[in-house]
Amino acid sequence: MVLARAAPRYSKIGDQPPLLAVSGAVLAFGLLSDDSRVVRAGSRMIAAHLLATAVKNAIKGQVDRTRPTVLVKEGRYDMKPGHTDTKEQTSFPSGHSAGAAAVACAFVREFPDQALAAYGAAGAIALAQIPRCAHYPTDVGSGIAIGWLSEAVTSKLLDRFFKGSAHLPFSSAASR
Repeated sequence: MVLARAAPRYSKIGDQPPLLAVSGAVLAFGLLSDDSRVVRAGSRMIAAHLLATAVKNAIKGQVDRTRPTVLVKEGRYDMKPGHTDTKEQTSFPSGHSAGAAAVACAFVREFPDQALAAYGAAGAIALAQIPRCAHYPTDVGSGIAIGWLSEAVTSKLLDRFFKGSAHLPFSSAASR
């Protein structure tokens, strides 16, 4: 129950601005410390988060789903095609989950030894959406899938860029 009570506080890092700030900070740290691996991690985190956000927004723009708070407070539930942009009608999919998963997967791509911590943090952010009554479990699962797929796509693109840029300080070749 402690986890559920703390959920509103720690889940806020899953919002778009904090996730971009964390990702940007990783990139900046890598640039300042001349660490190509950290630069790549930050670059991957930003790219994956931006794609996950775009995909999430595209889906939210096509699906109207009442949030659990509406169901609890008003006894009303809806899920249908639609274009409503009010917060109460945009439960599907979870943006916090999509962003957290994308950023965690991107970080782990460069730092696989940190997988438990990164995935644990992303999982806590994603799962916190359920006791907060912000999202249904299917919203969270869909968000995680969007984040994972977004990272996979951006990783393929960035791998080509990093390999084709051996002269740049953040390339895979430069870190060897």
